[in-house]
Amino acid sequence: TIAVGAVTDGGVRAPYSERGANLVVVAPSSGGASDVLTTSFALGVDQDDNPIRIPEYDPGFTGTSASAALVSGVVAPMLAENPALTWRDVQDILIRTAVKVDPADVGWLTNGAGLEFNQNSGAGLVNAQAAVIAALAASFEMLVNSSYEDLAMIARKFKGEIKYHTMHANTWVKQLAQ
Repeated sequence: TIAVGAVTDGGVRAPYSERGANLVVVAPSSGGASDVLTTSFALGVDQDDNPIRIPEYDPGFTGTSASAALVSGVVAPMLAENPALTWRDVQDILIRTAVKVDPADVGWLTNGAGLEFNQNSGAGLVNAQAAVIAALAASFEMLVNSSYEDLAMIARKFKGEIKYHTMHANTWVKQLAQ
């Protein structure tokens, strides 16, 4: 389970978003000055009866349903880059790559692992780019001890060349493709 909360466009907890220690990350939604705009396609036919897609825009897709959909949209490319990730690995990456939101909130606490959490925001705002790069990283130890710039360099250097193999208990090793 990946519990997702919602933040407004101002970076604060949306009024309808649940609080709790179970929150992993938050993602944008409504409750501020603007909402999330989503798109979809309806099927139609053109003047020659050929099937076509008709774009539809929905400015009313709100709530934690919108936030959860955004986080799912981050997890999908993570798993595409590294299908061996378990749900715990995905949670760990989301937590370690999240961006702290509403730093003035006095509820931010550091846990025993040295990670900051907040009952309103979990580990913070989901960071798609950092999460996908981390999914590509060779080991979680490297992730913990590396800067974002280091991870970006690793992703550029090894993309498509590293196979991941799950060892015991979230330990990852890289093996250059042969």
